[in-house]
Amino acid sequence: MINLDSMLPGMFKSDHAHSDSEHWWHNSPVNFSNLSLQYKPNLLQKLYIQTTSAGDIALRTSLSGLLTTTAIPNAVTPNKLALEKENQQFYMDIASAGQAHKFFKKPSKDIKVEESFINKVKFAPPDGHYHKLSFHSPYRPANPNLLDDYIYHHFNIKAHAQYWTHRSGPRPTICVVHGFVASHYQFNSVFFDIPKLFNQGYDVLLYTLPFHGARKGPNAPFSGFDIFANGFSSLCESMAHAVYDFRVFLNYLEERGAPSFGVTGISLGGYTSALLAAVEDRLSFSIPIVPVASIYDAMQIWFPVNKVVNTALMLSGIDKNDVRHQLASHSPLTYKPVIDKERLMVIAGAGDRITPPQHSEAIAKHWGGAQLEYFPGGHVVHLQKRRYQKKIDEFFNKIGFLPS
Repeated sequence: MINLDSMLPGMFKSDHAHSDSEHWWHNSPVNFSNLSLQYKPNLLQKLYIQTTSAGDIALRTSLSGLLTTTAIPNAVTPNKLALEKENQQFYMDIASAGQAHKFFKKPSKDIKVEESFINKVKFAPPDGHYHKLSFHSPYRPANPNLLDDYIYHHFNIKAHAQYWTHRSGPRPTICVVHGFVASHYQFNSVFFDIPKLFNQGYDVLLYTLPFHGARKGPNAPFSGFDIFANGFSSLCESMAHAVYDFRVFLNYLEERGAPSFGVTGISLGGYTSALLAAVEDRLSFSIPIVPVASIYDAMQIWFPVNKVVNTALMLSGIDKNDVRHQLASHSPLTYKPVIDKERLMVIAGAGDRITPPQHSEAIAKHWGGAQLEYFPGGHVVHLQKRRYQKKIDEFFNKIGFLPS
């Protein structure tokens, strides 16, 4: 096994003053799961880990099979890969520069967010308001070559969020970002225990990622399909779009009078939360939960997606390392956080086999040793969840993010 600490001098250098060969995508192992895990479980926790990891492997295989038969064939056609060759250098240059503001553009504060109130809804707060928020996103791809193809997905242009507020006025707000395919508000309300957070005195905003939920195309077979169905360059733009639209909602919260706000998310939502820590200094905190650190590396353990993608790249003459470099344009490991490490925290599942816990460790290390908490569960089944929720409560108390 490779020890993570021994890799650190070369893994996380993203300063553009260094030569390109020193960047993390050239120095860290291709498969993060080969890194040694720092968590030392007891016997009972080992049993928990074995049980939940088996479930994760089954789920991973099912999701991978679904992607392999639906989204991936569309993403790796010869024509699509030929276009990738033309666009790849654009994103590689962004990653090499390591300057987040050049890719993740700051939205204007004059973008109008529309509100609608729904009182009769199953998961509405008991003593507050349930808002549906939306706006027409002016986001346009950073790479002009993708403009027509990207905005063709007109259903994705309208951004959406759900907002739970107290009747007494704006409160400190916890923003939640869902994972890949898991955009359903009901699931996220239960998973993040939104009623509990609301009852503690926080307002809550649940953000919908591009191509998910109401942003899903009419012909997409599942939520999130088009994030991976349109090629690597489109994936890069989707993540930049996710960050852009989220920042519009932060502008809305600020204008509405929210005294403070922070972000948390699971899996792809954790990845997005970590990216936001690199661009949004207004955040009181960022807490990625079982996040991805590198989408390329996560893909390498997703059979049969890994075999299909790697074979298609080989046949097209595209270097896998260049794809890794390209996708590093939106990895949290590429950019320095703009908020202090004392306001950063990462939650890792020791039994996670969808985004192995080494991804969480990598982010925490890159963040200068940010607080890292483990639980003996998998990606979806979070055993001893209350333990890390208690740690989050203590973290909020320490940074002064307290409900009104």
